[in-house]
Amino acid sequence: MRKSIWRKLLSGLLVASVFSVLVLQLFSQATLQVGYGVLTSDGGPMPVATALFSFRNTSDVLVAEAGVAAVQPIRAGRIMVDESGPRTGIALANTSGQRVDLTLTLNDSQGNFFDEIPLTLQAGTHLPKFADELFPGLPSGFLGQLAATASQESGVE
Repeated sequence: MRKSIWRKLLSGLLVASVFSVLVLQLFSQATLQVGYGVLTSDGGPMPVATALFSFRNTSDVLVAEAGVAAVQPIRAGRIMVDESGPRTGIALANTSGQRVDLTLTLNDSQGNFFDEIPLTLQAGTHLPKFADELFPGLPSGFLGQLAATASQESGVE
């Protein structure tokens, strides 16, 4: 049986390698950090990736947790927006070397148009936002669907 190999790379960052599994574990940061990652293959099958974000209080009690699956770059996608409880988040990433123009269209739960905004993501940039930050007039308890269309393939989660 193979054993995990742990290496301390940076302060607060540990990497474990088990067979062909890579685990990155980040520890508390003084300030909020945002970003995205690009995973590529050197010719074999494309790796599968998932991220799990956890927040623990000072007593090490788990307060909140969210999982995010890896996505292939796309030109169009839709997500449900549910503002009746926790806020709906969206992360847009342009992993290409060119600017991407996006249109975000928000419809209510009956399919009626609510709002639409244009966005531009420069090459290699990302935009993490909550739905109510993208659409400031979004009422509390809103249920609907957010559609994103792009001028070229980009990562939308």
